[in-house]
Amino acid sequence: MVSVEVSEEVYKRLMALKRIVDVVLGETFKDDSEYAEFVLLAGIEKMLVDPLPDDELLRKTIVAMFRENPEFVAEFIARTIEGNGARRGDEARDSYTT
Repeated sequence: MVSVEVSEEVYKRLMALKRIVDVVLGETFKDDSEYAEFVLLAGIEKMLVDPLPDDELLRKTIVAMFRENPEFVAEFIARTIEGNGARRGDEARDSYTT
């Protein structure tokens, strides 16, 4: 296991989110670490598919590929976005910050 430190504000938000996760999933995790891992994985997948076209099959395929070889897929997507000048700049950054 790897430990990650987060600010008090991020931890507060994570703990507040537990109630929503419990209701959506219909179950609870055994500890805060499992909640954090669930939220991180959901966030990672969201950031992975956000720059992709709105094609459900493509998104599911990329997520499956990412699970098998995350470094390769992430690097490929980053290079493709850079090469196409398709970055969404401030708009993309704003959706992941605050």
